[in-house]
Formats: sequence, C-alpha cells, structure tokens
Amino acid sequence: MISENIKNLRKEKNLTQKEVADMLHVTSQAVSRWENGEVEPSVDTISNLAKIFGVTTDEVIGGPDKKPKPEVVTEVKEKIIVEQAKPVLAICDKCKRPIYKSSEIVSQTQHFGHSTTKTYICTACDKKIKEQQHKEAVWYGESQRKKSFIFGTLIAAVVLIASLILMWKMSFKPLYIVEAVVMPILTFTFIGCLFLRNNFIEDLFISIASWSIHFPGILFSFDIGGFIFLIVAKIAFWIIGWIISIAALIFALIVCLTLSLFVYPYAIVKNIRYPELTEN
Repeated sequence: MISENIKNLRKEKNLTQKEVADMLHVTSQAVSRWENGEVEPSVDTISNLAKIFGVTTDEVIGGPDKKPKPEVVTEVKEKIIVEQAKPVLAICDKCKRPIYKSSEIVSQTQHFGHSTTKTYICTACDKKIKEQQHKEAVWYGESQRKKSFIFGTLIAAVVLIASLILMWKMSFKPLYIVEAVVMPILTFTFIGCLFLRNNFIEDLFISIASWSIHFPGILFSFDIGGFIFLIVAKIAFWIIGWIISIAALIFALIVCLTLSLFVYPYAIVKNIRYPELTEN
C-alpha cells in the first residue's frame, strides 16, 4: 500500500512527519493521514515524495526496491531551502497560514468607534467568507419573501373584512363594492413591497410621511397676557403640526398604495431571481 511505502521510506531517510510536511508545504496532519491510509496523496505529491526520498514514483506506489539516491535528495533539499527562504509577507488571520505572495493577500479594515484595525487573510479564506455571506444574504431574502406573503395576506384579510362590514353598513353601494375589492389588493402589494426591501416604496413612504412645517419663533411680552398668548400659540401650532403630519401620512399611504400595485410584480420577480439583493 502507498501508506506503508511512504512510512517506510520516511523512516529510512530518518525524516519526521513535520520535516516531510515542511518540504511539501503541507501540514504534518496531512502526512499522517497518508501514512494511516485515510487519504491518498495526489499524483504531483507522489512525484515530490519520490524526489525527497530519492526513489522513483513506482517505488512510492509499489514498494521500495532500490537504494535511495543521495544526490537527488541533496538537490531536493537545496531546492526546499531556497523555497523556504522566501519571505513571509503576512499571516492569515483566519487559518493562521503564512502567505508568501502579495497576490494572495486580502486586507480587511474593521472600525471600532474612532479606531480602525487592519487584518490580512488569504484568498482561500476570503472566498469562503464571501460564499458564507452570499448564503446568508440568500437566506435572508427568501425569508423576507415568505414574510411578505404571510403578513401581506393577514393584513389584506383584515382590510377585506373591514371593507365588507363598511359595504354592508352602507347598503352595498357601488363605490364600496369597488373599495372592498381594490383595497385588499393594494394593501397586499404595499405590505409585500415593504418586506421585500428591494424597491423604493419604503423610502418614498417615509419621505412623504415625514413632511412637516417648521414654525418661526413667537415674540411675546414678559407679562401674564404675553405668557397666555405664548401657551395658546404653542398649542395651536402643535395641533396644526399634528393635522399636517396626519395629512402627510394619509397622502403617503395613498401614493404608495397606488404605486405598489405596479412595483410589487417587479419586486417579487427580483427577489426570486436575486434574493441576495434584499437590503438587510
């Protein structure tokens, strides 16, 4: 077996698993797994092992039947020494492996209050992190889609029941019949757009609903009449502000409910195709 051959050849060369691992730029656990027969080394690795042990690849695979060639081992050791002389540019913050090439370094900047910390990871770890982030983004987008269906249906059902009660109270007038059909649909699409979070409905609603008027300062005299005037004016402005806020909220609902009917089909298709684009 290859595992026994590797173990016997290593012992004949008086090499430890760590020394062989360092020559091959792998971990000692990998060498141990080869010798225990858990995994088999690749073709390139077998070729490198043959060079290290001074034998042919057939001897590594089929068993050592030739004397090691010390001159080959010397050449391999010299080559390993040259490779080990390469400077370590960084240590991966994730897998803790040394990085020898600048092209394999990915820098990350983390902000903690007013201070920043820069860390370095290898391209392999960076790829794993991005894959994990993509999976989490897809999961979040799909969960938001499910919530849009559930909550949109529940709230639309409440609106439908309220519309039917109103229609019954108003003796089934044509206007209320239309409202009983249209309002639940608009409610469902509006709630759906809010949960999908890949469209402009939420931002538009907040923008319109936050409309307000900034009243100027009020001049008054420092006497009882002046203070009474100030209190009355403040209460009046407070009432006017609430009326404007409620009017802005109603106007925002009317605009966004209407637009959601056209935006929702685009938003749901976008969520199905690209769930990772859902804003978190």
